This record gives sequence, structure tokens and C-alpha cells, in this order.
Amino acid sequence: MSWEGYQKLEVSGSWLKPGFCIYLMDISHTDKRFFYIGMTGDPNYPSARAAFHRLSGHLELTHHSTQNQLKTAFDQNNMRIEDCHITMHHFPIGGFTPWKLSSMKWEELNKYRTTPEYLAYKKHQQKVLQLEKALIYTYSQQLGNRLLNRTKGKQYKTVLQDFKAMTEQLNTIIN
Repeated sequence: MSWEGYQKLEVSGSWLKPGFCIYLMDISHTDKRFFYIGMTGDPNYPSARAAFHRLSGHLELTHHSTQNQLKTAFDQNNMRIEDCHITMHHFPIGGFTPWKLSSMKWEELNKYRTTPEYLAYKKHQQKVLQLEKALIYTYSQQLGNRLLNRTKGKQYKTVLQDFKAMTEQLNTIIN
């Protein structure tokens, strides 16, 4: 017996593990390809969601969501989500250590903002953020409106050199 419309999704454990990463979403819609570049590693809290968690956040359907940039881009480009095929490429970046606070409440977290652990987190998070901005800048020049990111990034040449192998893989996927 088969079920009409049955589909299957398989996710390896690495997609569910919190940590720093850069991800590229390759979106096919009708006869066009679009892209979205993102990262994990929160600028305000010492956390880095799993890549799969970010994907689900980007596609959140509620209008009040602050993380559904991809769904918003689809709406702005008159793209129905059900007409899209999304392939997500995940590039883990080491250096994330889960935070060991009892909560992530601002009051508790504020006490730890000057600790070596938090400062190490911020230093690494900022490098991943620079990489994301550099990639968005580079690909916004190349792809124009086919890159669905809201921002246009920023030019950081040295960070791209530090992640040259990743950049080469991204070039292969996009071109």
C-alpha cells in the first residue's frame, strides 16, 4: 500500500548539532536559481543554533517572526514556497563550546560579559560574522537580485583567504 504524496526527509546528526557554521541555500524556482547565505552564532547570546534549526526559522510562516528572511524574500519575489526546491549546504566551523548557564536570560548573561569564555565566544562569532558578510558582499556582486539576502554584506578580503577551501566549494556550487 502506498500513500499518495509521500515524501521522506533524512537529516544527519551534524545538522542538528549546535555550532558555528556558514550555510548556503540553493533555491530552484521555475527556471531560475536563487541563493541565500547565512550563519549560525548569535551576536547577542553565546549560542549557535544547529543548521537545520536555522532552515526551519528561515521558513517560519508567521509574519511577526524575526528570523524568516527567506520566507519574506519568497513573498517579495512572488515565489510560492511550495513551488521551490531548496538544497541547503552546511559548512561547519569549529570553535563553539555550548554555554553552561542555567538560563539565557539577559540579567544572568550580563554578569558574564567580561569573562574569558564569553570574550572567546564573541571573538570567534565575530570572525564567522565577517565571513558571512564577505560572502554576501562577494556573491551580491556576482548574483545581483538572485541572492535573496536583505543585506549586501561587507568587503573583508583577509577572512575569505582564511576560508579559501570553503569559498572554492561555494563557487563550485553557485557556478
